[in-house]
Amino acid sequence: MFSITHSRSGYLTSVLAAMVLLSGCTAMTASEPQPTPAADAGENTADATAVTSKAEAATPQAALENTYWKLVSLNDAPILIIEDQREPHLILKQGDRVQGFSGCNQFMGQFGLKDNRLQFGPIATTMRACMPSIDYEHRFLQLLQGEVNWSIEGEQLNLNNPSNSIQASFKAVYLQ
Repeated sequence: MFSITHSRSGYLTSVLAAMVLLSGCTAMTASEPQPTPAADAGENTADATAVTSKAEAATPQAALENTYWKLVSLNDAPILIIEDQREPHLILKQGDRVQGFSGCNQFMGQFGLKDNRLQFGPIATTMRACMPSIDYEHRFLQLLQGEVNWSIEGEQLNLNNPSNSIQASFKAVYLQ
């Protein structure tokens, strides 16, 4: 029978050798070719246009449901948040539930989704009286009444309630 003894430096050398071997294996993985700019201005730019179109098509678009949508403007007026104030937002949850914060009060309710329209049911809110009053809160809650048109452009949700003449823009926020 034989005996194997490990010295501390021998063990560290073995671990280091294994790490070097493994890093060499990962360096050999395949990668996609990267586009290169045209060599001279006289070259055909069709390939460059195709690369641009692919990049534009790959721009991520936020999902309507289960996204935290921060209110950024209401009727083209930016939403200004004072220090230590929660930001107004909404979340359209799967299962046709909406919830959010309107600037002073929390709200919750039901919604239906068909094509590019949201149909909001009654919205329940808390009844806090905030000082100073939040001037946009009433319009924000009016936006969520009845039928609302929606569209998403990248990370921006646009809502338009034609019966109340209220438009709003929201930005997708990803919690970490």
